[in-house]
Amino acid sequence: MFPSDNLPVTESRLVFLRGHRLSYCFRTQRRRRGAAQRACRRLVRRASQDAFLLISSVRPYAQVNYLLRGEGRPDGPERRRRRVGLAAIRLHMRQEKRRARRRFMFAVAFLRAHLLRYLSQLPPFCYSPGMTSRERDMRILYPSPILSAVRCFAEHAFRAAAAMLVCLSCLPLEGLAADPWPGETWPASSNLSFVGASAPHPWTSNLSGAYWNPVTRRLWVVNNSGSFSVIKEDGAGSFVAERHYAPGGDLEGITQADALTNAVYLLVENAEDIREYRVSDGALIRTWDLTPTVGALANSGTEGIAFVPDAWLAAGGFRDGSGNIYTNSVHGTNGLGGIMLVAVQGTGAANYGYVHAVDLKKDGTHTCVGRYKTSRNESCDLAFDASIGALYILHNIDGNLLEVTDLTSTTYGADRKFTTLREIQAPSGSNIEGFGLTPALAGTNTIGDGWCFFTDDNNSDGALRWFRQLPSP
Repeated sequence: MFPSDNLPVTESRLVFLRGHRLSYCFRTQRRRRGAAQRACRRLVRRASQDAFLLISSVRPYAQVNYLLRGEGRPDGPERRRRRVGLAAIRLHMRQEKRRARRRFMFAVAFLRAHLLRYLSQLPPFCYSPGMTSRERDMRILYPSPILSAVRCFAEHAFRAAAAMLVCLSCLPLEGLAADPWPGETWPASSNLSFVGASAPHPWTSNLSGAYWNPVTRRLWVVNNSGSFSVIKEDGAGSFVAERHYAPGGDLEGITQADALTNAVYLLVENAEDIREYRVSDGALIRTWDLTPTVGALANSGTEGIAFVPDAWLAAGGFRDGSGNIYTNSVHGTNGLGGIMLVAVQGTGAANYGYVHAVDLKKDGTHTCVGRYKTSRNESCDLAFDASIGALYILHNIDGNLLEVTDLTSTTYGADRKFTTLREIQAPSGSNIEGFGLTPALAGTNTIGDGWCFFTDDNNSDGALRWFRQLPSP
């Protein structure tokens, strides 16, 4: 009991009753605050565990599934091939986990500093004008239940925010710094522009796409002035021109569906179509009009193309626009044995930066499989590595970026979004519009050549650059 000597009995009783009520509220709030703190600690702990499990799961499942599948006991070369691939994947995942841990610790330190700063600004008790010394003593012993509730709410809110940011900090979000270029610098690479200098339609500039055929070991390049060419190794550490074609049109992308067939596929901007040409004589075989699928996008339309075979649609867990597993071309023998992926350039429109999947039929029609969001709002070329199931998306934006994905995707509004494994800063900030690469794993069950090719539409130190020092994936 805390009566004051100079207070009437009624006022002393009021002080006692008020103190007793405050004490009861304080004990209740303390119990509630303790329960809330324990719940928040569990929430943060679960969120942290889920975040690390999430970042650990961001791995190329398609590669793992491919390397681990097989009928019966694999032979010696196949076992070596799988070991090489798994070692490369494990190295990549260790690097990803280190980056995720750094982001996690930064988020925790950031939230802890702000939580302490906020709570330090809350007074431990309240004074009212006209209080006696005894009443102040009681307020020190029995803090305001309102402030206790505010303090509890603040702790709860900040811990919940911490859990949210912990999860977000471990996701590969857009806007995070891209990995530096792992190969040689742009000046240190080989300038192959001289190969096209003697062509009937020289392509020393305005190159907009590239594709490497790993079977014939030929590099196909396309010029947006209406021509395309194929070059081959000269046996002396360089390349020579083999053949040139000049069908006309705003040609932007190039690929092949089968490395051994007598056909090459060109992507034509403005017209928004895919054209199939015969390799032997350059004759046009058929055309697919993509306007009903991608729209009429003029000079900022279809820009990059890549072919994904049926085998990787099944192994890579590819899903159509509705989220259903899409394991093979629906056209059977009347199709190409896979699907074409088409990248859309430009910025600002709702369709820009997306990759469209189309299933081409040999009668000139196509089936729209789905539309897929990428990590950026502009995409200018595609390259698919069929040795490990990795899709490379070149973004001619933010200093040029290479987005590496597998074929998995998640729901993104009415569309899908590719799973981004990493982003790599391109070695030049020029107008790079084309990208081609050699397979990560060679046919002899070893690490591949480690080559890639960039085409520069602005011809900054060469229209075609050859990089030969890329590490294994």
